[in-house]
Amino acid sequence: MSKQPVPWAIALVSILYFGMLVYWQSEALFGDTTLYDTDAAVFGLGLSV
Repeated sequence: MSKQPVPWAIALVSILYFGMLVYWQSEALFGDTTLYDTDAAVFGLGLSV
């Protein structure tokens, strides 16, 4: 008997993963920071995809 992936669980983990990344980088993304900090946060989020 092979195990099948559970689609809703994959979606939930993905939402939690990217939500935590955005929360972790929220100051660099949405705060009053330098352009370098914003670019670094966007680059990190892009690499996580």
